Amino acid sequence: MISTPNLLDLATPPRAGSVEAPVRIFAVQCAPPSEGVTASSSGHVIGLHVGRAVRVVQRRDDGRFEGVFRDGQLTSIPAGCSVSCWTEASVSFAHVHLGQDLVRSVREDLRRPGAALSSRFQFDDPVAREVVSCMTQEARRTGAAASLFLESAAVVLVQRLLRRADGAGSRGLSQSMVTRVRDLLDAEMAEGPSLVRVADAIGMSLRNLTRMYKRATGESVHQTLSRMRMIRAKQLLSTTGEGILEVALRLGFSNPSQFAAFFRRHAGITPSRFRAMTRA
Repeated sequence: MISTPNLLDLATPPRAGSVEAPVRIFAVQCAPPSEGVTASSSGHVIGLHVGRAVRVVQRRDDGRFEGVFRDGQLTSIPAGCSVSCWTEASVSFAHVHLGQDLVRSVREDLRRPGAALSSRFQFDDPVAREVVSCMTQEARRTGAAASLFLESAAVVLVQRLLRRADGAGSRGLSQSMVTRVRDLLDAEMAEGPSLVRVADAIGMSLRNLTRMYKRATGESVHQTLSRMRMIRAKQLLSTTGEGILEVALRLGFSNPSQFAAFFRRHAGITPSRFRAMTRA
């Protein structure tokens, strides 16, 4: 997505009367695994993950977060927030640092002085992704001459994120968003999917996600997850030789007893009995 040699670090000149850069672009390719590296920024940071999937653990002022970042996924870190980060493998990323004066001016232009860019560990936004990608590419190609483009693009980025946050609770879920929710549930089934993480990934609060998802599909996210687990459980029990413990763990259950109770509640028989019946 982004062609980055080892390092890019470019800041636009401060505006009159300000000491901070409106925009700073920082990108690195194949940074080594980190063990609790701590950093903070005076401005708001929008990060874009590039390349292969990497598990990331972060401790922020508002809690501990963990997930597998995939190519094109974003993160949002508020100004002044302290972040400690652990990664299991080398990682490539681009960060856009947005000066507080720039964010404040965009809020005023939108006549939403109280709007905020919130802390979001992991989310998808195709428009924001492309803006960050273009900003990184432009900064590398044109260096200091990119200042005007970078500031204009930064305004678009802030507008996009503020408007998305405002509109998340009023819009319904499109079919692509419903599919994204189901894909996330499926991809993280073995880990026991976190609905908070799923909501964050599509840019909605947990409350809005649960309400809008049920309105769009007729079932709750929990009901969808249970249905998907049952489909997967029946497929594994009937077509593989995996033991009940292995099947339980692959479906996100902590032990066979928990899995057996779940299976019996939904199918009326135990996993072992189902397996025997399908292989008779």
